[in-house]
Amino acid sequence: MRLLRPFTRWLQQFEPATEVPDEATFGPVPGRLTPHIFRDEEIGALLEAAGRIGPPLRSAVMQNLFGLIACTGLRISEALTLVDADVDLDLGVLTVRCSKFGKSRLVPLHPSVVAALCTYRLERTKYVPADPEGPFFIATRGRRIGRALSDRRAHRIFDQLRRELGWVARGGHGAGAHPRSAAQLCGAPPVALA
Repeated sequence: MRLLRPFTRWLQQFEPATEVPDEATFGPVPGRLTPHIFRDEEIGALLEAAGRIGPPLRSAVMQNLFGLIACTGLRISEALTLVDADVDLDLGVLTVRCSKFGKSRLVPLHPSVVAALCTYRLERTKYVPADPEGPFFIATRGRRIGRALSDRRAHRIFDQLRRELGWVARGGHGAGAHPRSAAQLCGAPPVALA
């Protein structure tokens, strides 16, 4: 019945005799889950666990992917679609292309993030030749090695790490890190928010 409330409310415009069930009778219609804000300790534990997940390349890919998302607030889809040319470590800037609503933007990086991404890039070139148009975060298994890491694989690894850490599945779209805490974790000084 609670799913019929919006329809009956709409129908009441045209048929004034239509009764709309009281919200208190069936409770509110479930909405979007509240996103979880990861604490510094949780981000640290996630990055540490990602460092233990397997071969050195896979560990490096996942640590840097999760670390970059935590430190910059990027969406997973934005991070996974970065190509090597989008990551300018000399200037310390990411170019995020065609993100939500088709917009592009520049994302500045803290020097500690630049250092971590430089180390990752060097590790990655031991397995895959550098290509400015190649994916920045790569798959690390079999025939897919060097191709773009898939969203599905990144989510599977996150779920594996979440279970390993004993975290409850919170579900929901848009769960992420608090940018201030993530920046502090990456070595940036505390920021006073107005």
